[in-house]
Amino acid sequence: MTREVAVYPDLAAASAAVAALVVELAHATDGDRTVVISGGRTPATLFGLLARASATEPGLRDLEVYFSDERAVPPDDPQSNFGLADRLWFAPAAMPPERVHRIRGELAPVDAAAAEYDAQLVRRFGGRPSPDGPGFDLAVLGVGPDGHTASLFPGAAAARVADRWAVASPPGTVPPPIPRVTLTSAALSTARTVVFLVGGADKRAIVRRLLAPGGADGTALPAATVRPRERLLWVLDADAAGAEPTARA
Repeated sequence: MTREVAVYPDLAAASAAVAALVVELAHATDGDRTVVISGGRTPATLFGLLARASATEPGLRDLEVYFSDERAVPPDDPQSNFGLADRLWFAPAAMPPERVHRIRGELAPVDAAAAEYDAQLVRRFGGRPSPDGPGFDLAVLGVGPDGHTASLFPGAAAARVADRWAVASPPGTVPPPIPRVTLTSAALSTARTVVFLVGGADKRAIVRRLLAPGGADGTALPAATVRPRERLLWVLDADAAGAEPTARA
């Protein structure tokens, strides 16, 4: 696995760089072109860019899209990760519904929603997540100020599960206080490439800790436990990096 860090002037430029990677995947001729996307406020700009790119890049509609996590809410709830992506990307781009594999957060209890998504991924990839088995092509993730990624929160049992694709996760350390379904670190680590898209000065301390020489404590910081097969790319804005830009959109 190689690790790269690119710093852009602002989140818009960083998002444009990640959008270019997704478009590149859409052009790929090998693999199934599967991409994992995350929720939260950071990817909103990325989703808008991908919607606009679909006008000239029809291959984007052939991607298989999965979600890193989802809150235990229906898809039309303002807190739904799917709902955000649908409003900003899928609907404007006329993404075929069969290409979007959402987590049904409205299922109760939340363990049922997790079991359903886990079973779907077992069928899709032919077994449990494994470093040597099939997996995702690209995962675009975020990082919280506490080091969480997806809905894998520090100290939570979900962050230590190694034999499932998806599990239930209790409300974490960030709002809103809603139970969630999350892909596991083992599932995310099946990706050939993982991109952490991070913006904002409130992320600077955790970014420095995660990128420190020798690595961070993976037990304490779930983001540090995601280890893709080939490429780990940190795409930061200048505020998150606390440094001058090293890359241009």
